Amino acid sequence: MSGNSIYQFDSYRIDPAKRELWCEGKLVPLQPKAFDCLVYLLEHRDRVVGHDELIATVWGKVEIGDSVLGQIISRIRGVLNDNANKQVTIRTITRVGYSWVMPVRVLPLEPEGSPLADVDRAPQESAALRTHAGTETGDEVATSLPGTAAPGTRRRPFAWALGLLVLAAVSFFGLRTVLSNRPAPPADAAADTAVILPVSAPREPAHAWIRLGVMDLIGERLRAAGQTVVPSDNVVALARSLPAEPTRSDIDDLARAATANIVMHATAEPQGSRWRVELEIVHGRDHALAAHGDGDTVIDAARIAADRMAILLGFGVVEPDVGTAPSDPLDYVLQQVKAAVLVDRLDEARALLDTTDRGNDPRILYQRGDIELRAGNYARSQQVFQALLDQVPAERDPLLRAQALQGLAYSLVRQIRHPQARPYVDEAIALLEQREPFRNAHDALGSALSARAFLRRVIDNDSAGAEADYSRARMLFESSGDQLALARLDANLSMLLGDTNRVAEALSLGRTALDRLALFGDVQSELRLRVAQAELYSDQLETATALAEARQFDRLAGQVNNPALVELARMNQAYMAADAGLFTEAREQLRRLIEQPAAAGEDGANKGLWPHYMAAWLALEAGDAAAAAQFAREALDRRADAPTGAPWNLARTWTTLYRAQRALGQAEAAAATLSSAGTWAESHTDQPLVVQWIALMRAESAAQGAADEAKRLYESAWSQALARAVPREMLEVAKSYCNFLIGTGRLQDATRIVGHVSRWAQSNYDATLLQVRLHHALGQTSAWRRALDRARQLAGERALPPEILDSPRTP
Repeated sequence: MSGNSIYQFDSYRIDPAKRELWCEGKLVPLQPKAFDCLVYLLEHRDRVVGHDELIATVWGKVEIGDSVLGQIISRIRGVLNDNANKQVTIRTITRVGYSWVMPVRVLPLEPEGSPLADVDRAPQESAALRTHAGTETGDEVATSLPGTAAPGTRRRPFAWALGLLVLAAVSFFGLRTVLSNRPAPPADAAADTAVILPVSAPREPAHAWIRLGVMDLIGERLRAAGQTVVPSDNVVALARSLPAEPTRSDIDDLARAATANIVMHATAEPQGSRWRVELEIVHGRDHALAAHGDGDTVIDAARIAADRMAILLGFGVVEPDVGTAPSDPLDYVLQQVKAAVLVDRLDEARALLDTTDRGNDPRILYQRGDIELRAGNYARSQQVFQALLDQVPAERDPLLRAQALQGLAYSLVRQIRHPQARPYVDEAIALLEQREPFRNAHDALGSALSARAFLRRVIDNDSAGAEADYSRARMLFESSGDQLALARLDANLSMLLGDTNRVAEALSLGRTALDRLALFGDVQSELRLRVAQAELYSDQLETATALAEARQFDRLAGQVNNPALVELARMNQAYMAADAGLFTEAREQLRRLIEQPAAAGEDGANKGLWPHYMAAWLALEAGDAAAAAQFAREALDRRADAPTGAPWNLARTWTTLYRAQRALGQAEAAAATLSSAGTWAESHTDQPLVVQWIALMRAESAAQGAADEAKRLYESAWSQALARAVPREMLEVAKSYCNFLIGTGRLQDATRIVGHVSRWAQSNYDATLLQVRLHHALGQTSAWRRALDRARQLAGERALPPEILDSPRTP
């Protein structure tokens, strides 16, 4: 650690060379390791410091846990009058590390009597900038104290409200506007994150777009200058709950939800043939700042006001990108289009694009592609983004090309063409990693990394690589202030953790993500995550909890304009109901799913398999082997049309058909099914569940005359289930294995297996039923009676097997 500087923040001053921490002239005691951690975080305040990095630096190679580091950080916060709730000095980046967030002044060590140079000084407005912004144009830049009007302005109540439905974004990419090619400001230039509220504007229909369109423009302009600005879709989602006349408390709540420390509000008014836009800070500064701009159009006026606010905040004014010169009519159209898209008025946005004769302009093409993507017209969006890529080579505009690549990739993903999408995502990441120093590239790179994480998960089954990409994307979204993107990322990461059986992490992160998604009103992402959470509870054999989660699907499904996702939710509802023994409800749900046409898109891709597979399983559970065989055959006949594999469900469907044929006494048909399933499974040996289901079929076949071979096969399947440690998988093996063991008198082995699954007997019918069977076979009357009573409580509409209802005999 260096000792060449003194760090000053708030009322504290730390001298690493002398190992001294001072507060208001008093020396503050701090343990050596805590002191070293504090200095290291200050020295690397421009980035996140990982747990491992901090431990390796401060403790060397000593093995300590994250809990020890957490205690040290807590001790530092306590000394600095901070805590884990406030996090005004050190911010915890979940599962990654820590980041210093308070503004810092760096005072180089100088000879005695020499003045100290401020390196990280607070933003100051220079005389030269004042001249550029005010005198040269004839307009002054105004500042104001809290509660007072700036010179030449008047305060108005926040007479604005969205009054419109909020867009539930359809994309995990979070497509943004065209990015700036200008170099980014220094890392410490903008310590604040700002929210731009919807603009107060005349109520005439012709001016309705100004509220969101000019809001978005001001945000873009400030972001281009170097200010971190919360994305417009975040603001629209959060502002939907604000009253028409929000109070100071309402604004404070919105700032907290957006994790922003500055809130700005603008008013746009016509002034004869010209426009005036007044922009002021209404939250987050001791001395509120205000600036205004006058122009021939509201867009010109908004640009001037935003540039002047940028100057007041300590940033310079940047030149506009090519094609965005003042008074460009296309800008006017594009901002109206963005306003319409922000509230999901896609038909209106298309009509606005049709009013321009510059249909091949890259900005127009980008908006068209985004609109078709959001509308679910994936083949059309693919065509538009491909046309845009043909126009924009990397050397001309690498950032716009990167976004077009992402749009094209997502269009392919939604058409279940995952392998074709991967090269486009990889190219986008390569471009953005080269251009990360440019403004806003971090946001686009975060989206691209999230996309690659998804593809790694579904194509390569590379959970470690996917988690690494999600972790990188998280830091980029944190730096851009995109809390909505973070909530969606957490939802995706929760599902990934569930896939890798990290259940506690998945459920905990999922609950946090659900709260954030509900806060932003993203019902589509919330529904998708709730489906995944219900499946996870079901896999953990928490039957009642899974059903309760599925009951919430109805509340969300009516608000989701995505038939494929709604169909997926309904199928899961049917499964959860059947698993709880509610057969009538499950059958009715499945009947509607089977009779209605399959929805297009990724979530409906296996529609031809899943409802029939579930209907087959449900029929077998209810004792109707003939119906089970029929539904299973129909499901397997449809598998050729399924664009994705779902091999585990196919393997279970083969098993259901085999068991139904056995129950019907169709020995030859069952043998043929086992042979066909084995041949099919040869190309899926990398899928543990496929291997497990095929092993169970073979074990059940061997049990008819080769008990030793059957036991060997069962033990192999049981060992694999234990290794994966998924309760649902363990129970499926235990059900078949224990029936064999009890039937052949191997009660000691049966006791071993039932003992493993008995931990779930309080919540799952099948686990309880195994206890009943074993206690009955062992002649344990008291235990049998208790287990039987519990099985009756959990049975729902299921009929308990008659052979276990009579009192057991003493062996």
